[in-house]
This record gives sequence, C-alpha cells and structure tokens, in this order.
Amino acid sequence: MTAAWRDLVPATATDDVDSLFDDVLAVAHGKLSSLGLFTPFLVAIEEDGNRVTRMAETSGDDRQVRESLLVRDDPARDDRSALRAFAIAVDGAAHHGRDAFQVHLEHRDGVAVTLLVPYEFGSADEPQFVVAHLVATSTEAVLWGARG
Repeated sequence: MTAAWRDLVPATATDDVDSLFDDVLAVAHGKLSSLGLFTPFLVAIEEDGNRVTRMAETSGDDRQVRESLLVRDDPARDDRSALRAFAIAVDGAAHHGRDAFQVHLEHRDGVAVTLLVPYEFGSADEPQFVVAHLVATSTEAVLWGARG
C-alpha cells in the first residue's frame, strides 16, 4: 500500500490496518500449512479491540462469500456498529507464476483497499511462508460505504 492514505486517516486506523493485515497473513499461513488449500475467511477488530475470525460457510463468487461473512441484517450483531475494521480473504488468481489470495480490507475511519497477495512456501530446508510483491488498490467500502 502506498503511504499516501496513511496521511488521511488517524494513526489508530493505520495501526489497526497494519495489525489486521498481520493477522490475515497468520491465518492464511495456518490454513495453507494445515489444509494445503485456501478457504475464505474474515478477520476483524471489534469496537473493544477484541479480534474475531470467521470462516466462510459458503463457496461462490466474492460477493456471496462477503455476504456470508458480514452481519448487516441482525440489529443485535450489526458489524457496522460492532467492528472497527475487517479483512476478508478469498482465493485469488495466480500472479506472476505464484499462487495468490485477495484481501478486501476496510476501516471505519475511511480506509478501503484490495490487496493481491502472492505467496509461496520456501524449500524443505527453509519451510517459511513467503509473501512478496503485494498489489494494492483503493476500492469502494462495502460495510461503511453504504450508510443508508
């Protein structure tokens, strides 16, 4: 991500975004290491700072997965008021010969980005999870963009 957006939002938002992306990488690494495949998930920061992880219960296009992971129709659990930030990770197309996943990340203070995250696993001698050459683009907010 470029640094320009960091100048437009509070420092607490940039801290949340950075730590949320770290959480996404940890969950993705764990899922890929244990299952050998990528399945969609959400990682979120609640209003009080607690972390939440939800695994998708549906497959389908990105919109269907996003709808299954976000809560907007239950007033007692409305994500718009309960969360500070969230990231939804879905399997992505290969990028420059590497497997990849896509992350839609939002913060209620105005950050909305999509990240393409190419990854690979190191050799048997060094089995680390390697992420390189992130591709970030601004996007329209899904949760906090539709305030009507």
